[in-house]
Amino acid sequence: MTYKKIHLECNPVYCDEFETKIDSREQMEKILFALGFKVQMMIDKTRTTYKLDNFEFDFDSVKNLGELLEVELKNENGRVEDIYNFVAKYGLSEKDVTYKGIQKLLEESKGMK
Repeated sequence: MTYKKIHLECNPVYCDEFETKIDSREQMEKILFALGFKVQMMIDKTRTTYKLDNFEFDFDSVKNLGELLEVELKNENGRVEDIYNFVAKYGLSEKDVTYKGIQKLLEESKGMK
């Protein structure tokens, strides 16, 4: 289970992530529903992750959205320019980068919110 707190007010945008393993999906769902959480959106995706130096690369295939690549610096001293410089080596530029998450991209693709 992952909780992400996105800091949109920061430039560049970043998020705090807290992760833990869950032994039982069913029990976790019961706990969340008991606390008042509701299912907002189901995301059908597969992910393959690679790590190189201070980078983590998540290749996602998302149903109804397509193929995405998340590039994350795993170094607190890293700069967003490090990501831009790295992806530029492969023909991408800043205009190819978004800070929107998969949920927001799916909402926009369906004309929601």
